[in-house]
Amino acid sequence: MELRQVMRTTPATRQFTDDPLPGHVLYGILDAARFAPNGGNRQPWHVIVVRDPQRKRRLAELWDLAQREDHAFYNAGLVPFVASEAYWRNPPGGPSTQPVDLEQARATPLDRAGGTRPETILAAPVVLVVTVDLSR
Repeated sequence: MELRQVMRTTPATRQFTDDPLPGHVLYGILDAARFAPNGGNRQPWHVIVVRDPQRKRRLAELWDLAQREDHAFYNAGLVPFVASEAYWRNPPGGPSTQPVDLEQARATPLDRAGGTRPETILAAPVVLVVTVDLSR
């Protein structure tokens, strides 16, 4: 299949199954993913595989809080993650300064009309937490 056809016909997945994911299949996926292009071939990422239900529950709680904060930014007409503002919002050794009230945002229930729900994290047999080391 020609690359352009693949790029134009590959769907974005919005629904997942709770089928088990064997370790060898996950390893194969992650092994192939490590060959994906990246800036300067730095490969600054780390992948944490989470299968433990308690840890998935905590990730779901954190996801819910992050979504509440995210919505507060958008409701204020702002973009939550702006690299050019990251330093002044969170200076090293200084207090974080945010243009929205994060405590209020965390206490505000979400309209669950769209987006990924915390239940998706709970139902997933495996959750991948991808982190990046920006110093690399």
